[in-house]
Order: sequence, then structure tokens, then C-alpha cells
Amino acid sequence: MHGWRSWTYWGVSGLAALCIAAAPARAAERDVLKAGDVVTVGLLERFPPFHEWQPGQPAPTGMDVELLAELSRQTGLRFRYERFAEFPALQQALADGRVRLTTAVAQTPERALTLRFTRPYASVQQAFVGAAAITSVPATPDLSGRRVAVTRGYVTESIAAERFPSASRPAYANVTAALDAAERGDVDFVFEALPTLRTLLAERPRSHLAVLRTYGFPEGHLRLATGMRDAALVRQLDATLAALDPAFTKALRDKWLPPAPPPPPLPADDTLDVAPLRVGYLSGDLPFTTEVRPGVADGLGIRMMKEVAQRAGLQVASFQPMSLADGLEALADGRLDVMLGLTDIAERRDRMTFVGPYRANPLVLISPRQFSVWDLQQLAGQRLAMIRGYFGQPYIRAAYPMVDIVECTSFDDCLTLLEEGRAEAALYGLQGAYARLGPRSGSRLHITGTVPGLYDEHNLGLSLARATLAPRLRDALNAVLAEDMPRIEREWAQSEVRARVDWQRVRLSAYAAGAALLALALAWWWHSRTLRREIERTRRARQESEQYLAFLAHEVRNSLQSVSGAVALLRGSSPGIAERPLLDVLGRSSRATLGLLNALLDRHRLHEGRLALELRPESLERCLREAVDEIQPMAQAKGLALAFERRTPLDGWWRLDALRLQQVLRNLLVNAVKYTDSGQVTLAAGLEPSARGAVWRRLVIAVIDSGAGVAAASRERIFEPFHTEGGDRPGSGLGLGLSRDLVHAFGGTIEVDSAAGAGATFTLAFDVEAAEQPPQAAPGHVDRVLVVEDSPVYGLLLRQAFENLGIAVVLAETLEAARGALVESVAGAGVTTPSFDLVLCDRYVGDGEAGELLRFMRDAVRPGVRLPPVICMSAEVEPEAQARLLAAGAREVLAKESDVRVFVLRVLALLGQGADGEAAPLPGA
Repeated sequence: MHGWRSWTYWGVSGLAALCIAAAPARAAERDVLKAGDVVTVGLLERFPPFHEWQPGQPAPTGMDVELLAELSRQTGLRFRYERFAEFPALQQALADGRVRLTTAVAQTPERALTLRFTRPYASVQQAFVGAAAITSVPATPDLSGRRVAVTRGYVTESIAAERFPSASRPAYANVTAALDAAERGDVDFVFEALPTLRTLLAERPRSHLAVLRTYGFPEGHLRLATGMRDAALVRQLDATLAALDPAFTKALRDKWLPPAPPPPPLPADDTLDVAPLRVGYLSGDLPFTTEVRPGVADGLGIRMMKEVAQRAGLQVASFQPMSLADGLEALADGRLDVMLGLTDIAERRDRMTFVGPYRANPLVLISPRQFSVWDLQQLAGQRLAMIRGYFGQPYIRAAYPMVDIVECTSFDDCLTLLEEGRAEAALYGLQGAYARLGPRSGSRLHITGTVPGLYDEHNLGLSLARATLAPRLRDALNAVLAEDMPRIEREWAQSEVRARVDWQRVRLSAYAAGAALLALALAWWWHSRTLRREIERTRRARQESEQYLAFLAHEVRNSLQSVSGAVALLRGSSPGIAERPLLDVLGRSSRATLGLLNALLDRHRLHEGRLALELRPESLERCLREAVDEIQPMAQAKGLALAFERRTPLDGWWRLDALRLQQVLRNLLVNAVKYTDSGQVTLAAGLEPSARGAVWRRLVIAVIDSGAGVAAASRERIFEPFHTEGGDRPGSGLGLGLSRDLVHAFGGTIEVDSAAGAGATFTLAFDVEAAEQPPQAAPGHVDRVLVVEDSPVYGLLLRQAFENLGIAVVLAETLEAARGALVESVAGAGVTTPSFDLVLCDRYVGDGEAGELLRFMRDAVRPGVRLPPVICMSAEVEPEAQARLLAAGAREVLAKESDVRVFVLRVLALLGQGADGEAAPLPGA
């Protein structure tokens, strides 16, 4: 029985492991989208003009359907539509995976937990629709006691909950049902996207409903949305949306989202027989209303009211300054007809009516600089100054009962209470607060915070006796806001600046400031001129010294390459027992010195920005093994184990600069062996996923030793050039600094993890791209080679290497000799096959450059002669020079190598890749 249970347990565990392992594969297959794949799209029955698919309608229509048709044309995906009556059901289908895509969805933090979104393809405003007789739509938390209908699951439901938390917000299944409720009088407003409301209202020509007010919210951006599992679909559609032709998107918006028609002109009625209006205003409520002198009012609100009265065919009898409390009382008992700057709240509506709003500002907190108040929570048990009768008092008392409200007659009085220490903060609209604090240049008060959800809205308050004028004033106000308000604001700003600026003082201050700035500019000019000269002199001296050092290193390296090549050839010629140790010592010394000189030259090229990587398909495992095998004799001489560890499979071919990578690994391995007395040195490598795409991998290589480690003080500077500190790891100081610069050139990072006495681990990581295996070409058939090399030693080494392979060599030390040899090889009438199978030419020789020989071969030799291919060689292969020589006709430009045997085999292999049985002509030949 016990054995049966054990086998059952292990069988179930294995099956679960297989299911878990298969899940990522199935997810990956789902992520792969190809042309012809079918994507199910969920659409609502009615959400015009974006999409509409009512029962009985054969196919959906609308802006989104045309957009998806264009996306289908560009991606090759096919969209199949499924209809839903309500958005919550559609959203659940997305989350369950029954549909993969939907349109016209606004992104919110809550939806982002279950859906993925593309970039927006359209932006819309939200709007209030209500009875056309309504003349004001407030933005107070309770909508002044009115009811607002929202659509269940739509973004307007969450917006309304956030902006109007105290209002009644019945939710309906769709927008049509909400409009029906407004028609019946069950609700006062419908809150939804403006284009949808306009489209549906156009279907009700006899309706008493109208668009009353619009809002712009961040949630008004419409996007395509998918479930969380469809990341690849979202990425593909997002990229396609980004690449859409702007002309197409503009035409789509113009067709389905046309601008709102202009308001109808007001009827001309010069016979309106009503008494002139008595208008009250808040004195000192800048920039809206102020008393500039007794009996004269001005401000944005005053100028706007004059334009409104003129458009409405009304006259203004007077503008009367008064406090807020007195204005509300005068409006309620009929002593005043219109009051400017009132907010529509439920407590006031039984005594007056409202038109607007014409201005809205967030409420801000003003506090002393030494006691900054960021929100009302800080004011628990503290005093808040507010104007008597201010609309925000009921909301503040209800939401923040711990705040002690101190009343004042005007905003200036509230600021005085703050300055005298009789209140800790004051509350007012942003624009008015900014305008009043500006002139108080010496004030210790400043704006420090806001009150969420409350806005200082300015409406026209009308007495009930003049309530019949409300629709006329509303139409005139809308026309003024649309057509005249920008001009009014511009004129007011200009007059306010002229009134406030003391130009004489400004001119005197400007002269003084100009003189001071001129003196400072002259001093700075003289100082910077001297400083620039010193910097340039230092830079030039440093550049000259570095160039001279690079020149010396280059010349010495050329000689050492010849020495190293000669050693390699002598080894291959069966040296005697006595000569073999000498050749080993000579080879090691020349290679070490060459490595130091190459590091110095590479650092110089990196500093000058001239080091270019040669990315070619390489076998990664072979590249790493060659680096390890090269250092193996050094490790064996010290009795150390040098291991190569594959942390992941390293098969395949990858685009990388094998020469530079081996240079970095050689530096790290040599250091590890040098500073490890016992134990083991390991080179571990693995490929990890890369964020750059499917064909990329992150190559991570670690060189681990069991040596003395690196102290913390040295770790911080170990990669600095020439840093040795004579302690943990002495040497030239070039290798690690150059290794870091080369890894950075790869686009990667290199780090060291070590502690004194605990060994060291150097880890480098960079991205590599997968490549196809290069074709294996046999060496080309070569019988005779012209070698153009002005270094006698290197030329003789090349000659011996070719002759060891049975290839005849003609050696020329100048271009003149090379030209003569070429002319002689093709002399005689009717000769069409060249005597040379290859020309191997150094980039620079004593009397010129390889490009001159290429031009000679192209132009000077008579037409019809088939010329041999030319391969150029150079100690340094610079991208600009390489491109110039290739354009002139060279087959390839190669870097010289110290091992001439390897170099010659490389030349022959390259000739074999381009051979087709005949020598190729040069351009223009």
C-alpha cells in the first residue's frame, strides 16, 4: 500500500510539472500573431459615433470599425466582431479571454489592473445634457443637489464618483436609457462623452434636452484595449497606430468627430421692454471685479457683463460694490437684479437663479511662510479664514469638522487676519488669490496647497424677479465666452500692466542693472578668454604627447610583429633542441610586448573615438575556448587548474568582435593566473534572455579566481587607466582600464566582486545577436602572388609563408616596382589571363598609398585585360580608410597579424570566398 501511494504521488507531481512547463509554451504560441490570424473584437450595441451594431443590423458601423479595417489592411489580421449590450459584460469577456480586443476604452488605474491599452487614437470631452431651460451646471461635490445619470461601467461613472461624490448618481445600462430618464424627469443631467451625446440627441429632434456644459478630463483619451494575456497584440496594434498616415487619422476624425456647430445668433429684439439691470459685484475681487475709484468699476467680470447685456438687448443701470453677504441678501429681497461671481449651490437656489458658469478655478490655501499648510488635514484644531457667505463653507464644515472657520467680510480682510496671526490659513480661488498676493511684494504669505474636488466657479446670480431673463442671458453669455472673452482678457491684461508699472523706476533700475551686467560680462569675457587659451594649450600639448606616444608604439609594434612572425616561422621549420627554448622565450616576450603596445594603441583610439568594432558571425564557444587554451600553458606552469564552464548551451553563431572579446578575456585570465598562487581559475559563460528581442541574448561571462582578492579601497579604482597603487594587483595599469572601455564599446558592463583574501570574480555582460553560420569556403587557387610591402622583414616573412604553401611570390618594396611588375606580367598582345593570381598590398609604402596602385590598375592598364584581385593590409584598419579602399576596388582590407602563417591562410580563404574561376575586374576596368 505504501509503494502504491508513493508511485501515485510521484506520478501526479510529474504530470503537474509537465503542465507547468507547457504553460509558457502555450502562452508564447498565443503571443505569436501572423497575417491571417482572427482576432475577436467586442463591440457595444450603441456607442455612436465610435461603434454601433443594433439587433437586425447586418454589420457594425462607426469610426472604430473603419479604424480596425485600416489596421487589418496594414497588419494582415482579421477582425471578427461580437456584440454586447452592456460594457461590464464586455469587460468581463476581455478578462476571461472570450474576446481579445475592444475599442473606445478610456484608461484608468482600476482598468489597468485587468486590461492592456494602446496609445490613444482619439480624444473627447465629457459633457452634461439636461433640459434646455437649465441655465447653470455647477461643479460642486453634490452638483447643488441635482441628480446626474451615468452609464454603468463607463469611465464617466468613475469620473462622476470622484468629482461629484455627494451627488445622486443613478447608473443605467446604456446612454439611451440615461437620456430616456432625463426626458422623463427622473434625473437632471446625463454625464457622458460629448460626441455620443450629440449623435443621440440628433435622433431626438423634438426633445427638450440640450448639451449644457463640457469638461476636459485626462480620461477622455480613447484607446484599444485587450486582456492582460494579449501583450503581443497590444504591441503590434500600438506600433501600427503610431505609423498610421496623419492624413488618414485626420480624415477619420473629420468624418466622425466634426467640430460643434456654432451657436445660433441671438434674435434681434430692440423692443425688449425691461427695466435696466442693477448689477452688484465684489469689490477687490481681482482680476474679475474691482472699484478703481468711487462709482467706477472695472475688471474682467465687469467688461464681460457689459458685453453680455449688449448682446442680450439689455441695459445696465449701475454697478454696485458690496460684500458677498450683502450681495446675497440684496439679490434675495429684490434690491439687486444681477450679482457677479456667485457659485451655484443648493442652499441659494430657492432665493435666486443662476446663469453660467463663466469662470472656474481650483480652491487654494494661503498661509504664512513660517507655517505652510498643504491640505486641510493639517488644520485640525486650527483657524481657517473664509469670506462670510462663501460657497465653500458648508462643504468644509461637513468634510473637515475639526477645522475652526473664522469669517471675514472680504478676501483682503482674510489676508489681514493671516498677517496679524488671527488665522493659520485662508481659502480662495486660485486666480483671485494670485492677483491679490502679487501687489503684496513684502507679504510673508504664499499659496501652499489646494482643496480636492472644490472649484471657485463664477456665475451670474439673478433675482427671482428677473428669472425670465435667464435663458436670454445664458445665450448671450455663451456667445461672449466663445467670441469676445479672449479680446476682453487681452485688453484687461494690457491695461493692468500699464496701471501697475512705474516706468521711471523701471528705467532707472534697467540702466543700473545694464551697467552692472556689462561690467560682469567684460570681466567674464577676459577671464574666459584667458581660461580658454590655457585649456587649449593644455589640450594641444596632451594631444601631441599622446599622438607621439601612439606613433612610437605603432613603429615599435611593426618591428615586433616581424619578430613574432619570424619566431612562428622558425618554429614551423623543425628547430633544434637547443634553439627551441630560445624561440619560446623570444615568442613570449614579443607577444607580451605586443599586447602592451596594442593596449596602448587601443586606448588611444578609444580616446579619439576611432576604434570601430568588427562584428562578424562567430562560434561563441570556440571563441571562448581559444581564449582559455591560450592561457592554459601559463596556468600549468604555476600548477593551477584553468577550467571552462558552460552555464547554458553556447551553440550557434553570434555576431561579435571575437578579436576584441578575446583581448578582454586574455587580460582578465592573465591577471587571474598571475595573482592566484594555488587553487583554480574558471571562465564561466552563459546566455540569458535579452530585452532587445527574440534574436538577441545577454552574454554573461565571469572570470573567477581563488587568489588574494582585491581590497575595498582598490576595487573603487581598479578600472582606472594606469592605476596600480603598487598593492593588490600591480602592473602597467592598462589592461583592466582598456577591458572596461572595450566592454562599454560592446554596449555592456563589467564589474568586480571581491574581498581581500577571498578571490575575485570579474563579470562582464553585453547583448549579442544571433547570426547565420557563414559558408565554408575552400582556399582559392593561387599560383603566383605580388606582395607590396616596404618592411623588408615582414615582406620576407610573407614570402616564406606563401612559398611554404607552394605559391610563388614577387616582392616589391615600392609602388613603382609594383607597377612595373604588373605591366610586365600582362605584356604582350592578346594576353587576357593575368600572370598574378593575387596582389597583397600594404596600405602605406615608401612612395605612396595602396589607393594609387588601385587607380593605376584601373586606369593605366590597357582595356580588356583581366586584373588580379587586390587585398590591402594595414597595422590599423580604420573604417574610413577601409571604405575608401573598398570603393577604389580592393577585395578586402585586413589587419596584419604577427603570425604570418595564420594571416596567409586567412588571405587565401578570403580569396576562395570571392573566387568564381576568374579574376574579377576592378570598378571602371
